[in-house]
Amino acid sequence: MHITLSHNLPKNNAGQGLFPTNDQQQMDQIMPLSGDYDVGIYAHVHHQLYRYTSQEQLILNPGSVGEPYDGWNVHQNNLRARYLLLTIDDAGIADLDYRRVEWDRQAEQKRALNDDLPYKEMYLRHLENGRNFIHDQPFLAQINHKHNYLQDVIHYSRKH
Repeated sequence: MHITLSHNLPKNNAGQGLFPTNDQQQMDQIMPLSGDYDVGIYAHVHHQLYRYTSQEQLILNPGSVGEPYDGWNVHQNNLRARYLLLTIDDAGIADLDYRRVEWDRQAEQKRALNDDLPYKEMYLRHLENGRNFIHDQPFLAQINHKHNYLQDVIHYSRKH
């Protein structure tokens, strides 16, 4: 069994090319052009996923332990940590076990409140309601300005 692992697309680490509701042609891009892969595993969009390519290769996304995401509100309100246990034996895939487990978000909120974290407001709001703000450009600009993050990045880049 040959498996390819990538954060997102094999040659593109950003964007929504592998969003679960995309058409088949976009999802087929998970498989690199070179090589015969049986399974493609990626994570970028934080959705648990079990799907096939046009050639019937398996596409899997384990979800996200720390920032699970679903666009549908009923599913998004379920903030359990999400992951996948994949069991492979000599015959191939023996089991796919998608899991969602509770975790202590209140303890994490207390820890985050006491730590000097960048983007703390975003993180605390995410812990509260599961919503991700990384694509909310006005909100990001407001936080970047409030905390002077641009200057932090410039200062860091000059040191390294």
